[in-house]
Amino acid sequence: MQIEWATYFFHVTHALCIRATFFIDKQGGVGEYGRIMIARTPCPSLPTPCIALGLMSGTSADGIDVGLLSIADVDHMTPTLSSSLSPALSPLASGFYPYSAAVQDAIHAAYAQGRALPPQQAAQLEQTLTDLHIQAVQDFLAQQAPTLHPAIIGFHGHTVWHAPELGRTCQLGDGQRLADALGVPVVFDFRTRDVAHGGQGG
Repeated sequence: MQIEWATYFFHVTHALCIRATFFIDKQGGVGEYGRIMIARTPCPSLPTPCIALGLMSGTSADGIDVGLLSIADVDHMTPTLSSSLSPALSPLASGFYPYSAAVQDAIHAAYAQGRALPPQQAAQLEQTLTDLHIQAVQDFLAQQAPTLHPAIIGFHGHTVWHAPELGRTCQLGDGQRLADALGVPVVFDFRTRDVAHGGQGG
């Protein structure tokens, strides 16, 4: 899958590569742009430069996009609405990991059920998708960046229904499971807070 760097990293790092204090409040809980899930130890201050890894699983349900960035100055990163790549961001590597036909069918079945998706089915699909993201990160780092170690991971999860007009949205993806498996702090659940405050979650 060919990815245009500027466009891809705009989407992947739109919520990920923002000033670290926006992600991590002093309680290690809910930050302004998402929840922080910690693996094994309290979340450290992010280094500068910072290696960050972003994960996207989009509406097409074709697979997982992985992107690795170096952030030159974490303390002065701010949200951007521009599709151009910030000078503070340096792309290092990217990869794509396709879903099997069975996983694609399960995602499309979840789309069709929307808010009526049974909790047990949602939980099973969430575990499947999370485990596939874990495997994608492990394969990606082993194959494309064996000497690089991300300080933080941005995990969008997979949107199965989205109703910002109702102030509701649902992304499947277990940030704690991802963090525990990879041993890296994970930022996730980007859309919920924005939608709850009247945004579109974009």
